[in-house]
Amino acid sequence: MLDDVTGALLIVGLIIVLSKWRRPLYLLFVFWLLIMLLPGILSVPWESPHSLRSIGVIPAVIIIALFPVVLFWNLASSYSDFIIRGITPFALLILFGLVGYLNLNVYFGKQASHSEVFSNFSTAETIMAKEMAKHSQNGYTLYSSRQFLYSLTASVVSGNLHYESLFAPRDLPLSSEGVLNGAAIYLEPRDSGIYELLAEYYPSAKFRAITAPGAEHPILYEVLISRDQLRKITGVEATFRHGDLTVEKKIDRFSSKWVKDLTDINLPATFMLESNLHVRRSGIYQFEVSGKGQLYIDDLPYLKYQDGISLGAGLHNIRVEGMALTESGFTELLWGKYGDTLEPIPATELFIGQVRPMGLHGVLYKESQPMDSHIGIPTDAFYYDSPVEGIYKACWFGLLKVSIPGKYQFRLVGSEGMELFVNGIMVSEVIHHSSTEEVGGIILGEGDANIEVRYISSGEAPWFKIFWKSEMSMNEVLIPVSLIEPDYSFMKVP
Repeated sequence: MLDDVTGALLIVGLIIVLSKWRRPLYLLFVFWLLIMLLPGILSVPWESPHSLRSIGVIPAVIIIALFPVVLFWNLASSYSDFIIRGITPFALLILFGLVGYLNLNVYFGKQASHSEVFSNFSTAETIMAKEMAKHSQNGYTLYSSRQFLYSLTASVVSGNLHYESLFAPRDLPLSSEGVLNGAAIYLEPRDSGIYELLAEYYPSAKFRAITAPGAEHPILYEVLISRDQLRKITGVEATFRHGDLTVEKKIDRFSSKWVKDLTDINLPATFMLESNLHVRRSGIYQFEVSGKGQLYIDDLPYLKYQDGISLGAGLHNIRVEGMALTESGFTELLWGKYGDTLEPIPATELFIGQVRPMGLHGVLYKESQPMDSHIGIPTDAFYYDSPVEGIYKACWFGLLKVSIPGKYQFRLVGSEGMELFVNGIMVSEVIHHSSTEEVGGIILGEGDANIEVRYISSGEAPWFKIFWKSEMSMNEVLIPVSLIEPDYSFMKVP
């Protein structure tokens, strides 16, 4: 892109060159200009603009733009007046100085501070790579969005550091196993829902949204979680009661021996061991309580699933309750994939505290048969690929916690054809990617409201955002993921 002064000189130069069309040498520069522009013009749309393919045009532009300058110099030199001949060099210096200033100001001023230009030159990858190099020296394990995986820019700038892609809910919450001094996570803007989920899981971690100068929307998210923060939220919460006396403690696994853990309380005593199990891959799992206790999975007694239970990827609430009668008693929970040997649940897959089942529960159907399910989907959801090949139906549902009763307006944006239901009533529909149709507001009482997104896809990767606002609010906001939890009474687990 030429500055205004050079552009004006180029136009005047073209007029001069074309006026001398009878002299082929002048036309050489015109053909040079046209031929060198062709590679950029003929580039396919998804590769445009491609400045290097048209870089050969620069000499021709400079030569043609200098024609009026040379003409001005020759005219000034032909005058015998000393003043005119003396002013001419200074006038040209001012002209070239102005051209230089305009180009420097555009490149280092306007373009450098423009949000779109700032973010369109692999800026996010460059920043990420520099931060990765810094944190890797501190022993942090590196993760990123799939978008940044195998990035040439990141590889060159970071010195070819190894980092892994982060998939939710398969990899969230993070396991402390395999993490050195901590985890450094870098997410692209489309993974803002994952960023919000990490903020709920690890509120004491360091969060940073990196934006272009003067821009509102981030181009990169950074999350730094120490190993201590990862380990602090793992384990099992054990509660023992005898009469009015209650003893609470944290243990590593679903395993307790009364002679060791009940030294501060008399027998008989009731006990409850509770934690949130991270299932990395959906499938059929079997559980077995060795010793005393009744197992509950997602608030449902496991006795109903003697042949195994189908669990979607994500967090599931696990609870063992019973009565401790003698000091020689114990309880231990074993698990495994259907048909495999049952083993104790690893401590790194058990989470407590703020790491709990939250977000929507998604189920994917093909030919009316459930194919896959996952828990922990934020209201700002994005899929890189279609989760199921071909035509499929998807449902995302959960319980929305409403603290203030009143009339609420909902808006769904996302893949074409998606529908949003609240308490069984359709409140918003995506007509096209850029437009939605909203039904009038819906009155919600205090407590839980059923929320569900329905979608029939022809094979595209889905995405959606769910906004809401109360009648007392002027602006709509994304529904916080912390206000949604799985609806266990409506589990469509395959």
